[in-house]
Amino acid sequence: MISPNVKTAKSEQLELEKRYKTACNDANQRKVESKLHEFEQEVQQSYATINMPFEVLYNIANGDDYKNYYDLVKLGLKEYDPARVICDTKLFGEDAAKIRYAALNLDSVGLTKYGDFCICLDEKSIQDKTSLLEENAFNFFNNHPIKPKENMPKGYRAVWENRDKLAVAKLGKKIDNSMHNGEFSKLLLEDKHNKDEDEFIEVHIYGKIDFKMMTEVWADAELDLDEDEQSDLIVLQELLGDKWQSYKQK
Repeated sequence: MISPNVKTAKSEQLELEKRYKTACNDANQRKVESKLHEFEQEVQQSYATINMPFEVLYNIANGDDYKNYYDLVKLGLKEYDPARVICDTKLFGEDAAKIRYAALNLDSVGLTKYGDFCICLDEKSIQDKTSLLEENAFNFFNNHPIKPKENMPKGYRAVWENRDKLAVAKLGKKIDNSMHNGEFSKLLLEDKHNKDEDEFIEVHIYGKIDFKMMTEVWADAELDLDEDEQSDLIVLQELLGDKWQSYKQK
């Protein structure tokens, strides 16, 4: 059965296609169509990532499911935020509590404000229950204010297989011939360590996320951990096995 968020995104495909074609026409006029095509091909290889703190990842590796905002509120670990609920309800209605949020990524360590550990999700596990929004939901509604009884503007959501078209519609105007492929990653996801300033395409996944859905976990090779955390990190690395990847912070 098709998930509700995917069903809604599918209903906006015509409007998204119009925005995509407008971006392509603009690229043709600016004679950057070849570079835009390169960008689109790169985004076709993009994946969903979630950043989280050590404790959350450790619990998932030991069999826990990834908990979203609503799960944490029920557990008393997050305060109820009316603005958050209003935003989520505009997007997903009564299904808001079943959505997990991620970011579309090409080759970065994600949105580090949310945690030092960046998990990459298996495409086959999520593609049939995943939709995307052009930007952070809070920013979207700030940029597209709607009245309580108004519907959301269409063409800013996409199903997983059309994520490249959403990226072109959003970012095509920023493409120029001086860019190289290495710059596409930062264009798609720019981590500014601030949720109001981070630039990314938001990924909405219906249903649970667990350890089996992870393909890789990225973490800074020089993380500042206390003695107990260092010990737990060794256990975590053993649990993750080949999924564990480390990097040097630039």
